[in-house]
Amino acid sequence: MSRQEFTARQVQAARQGSRVDVPGMVVLIAGIILFVPAVRLLCTCYPPGKVYCGAAVAMLIFLVGNYLLAAWAHIRRARVHRLTCPSCGCSLLGARGAYVVATGHCKACDALIVSTPQPALG
Repeated sequence: MSRQEFTARQVQAARQGSRVDVPGMVVLIAGIILFVPAVRLLCTCYPPGKVYCGAAVAMLIFLVGNYLLAAWAHIRRARVHRLTCPSCGCSLLGARGAYVVATGHCKACDALIVSTPQPALG
């Protein structure tokens, strides 16, 4: 593919990412903010020792779940916009994408991605 096509795909992926990332952040922040009042309410009904133990497990599950959803969304965005290396399958978003634009090769496996790399400045 050409450098212009690759850059256009990166721009499309970035636009989609900004629309998808905001609701995820809202859910994460709201979950963290609502966590403390929920624990305090449960402490009025149940023994605090059991509530704190259960709350710690629930918060851990919540945070790991949010991380996994964010990672899945990142991988999916790269696949939908065909910004993955054909050789090794790694994502070419972000810094790896900038490396591909500059050199024309995948940073992980050095496979040729872009037929014409960006000319050197200077």
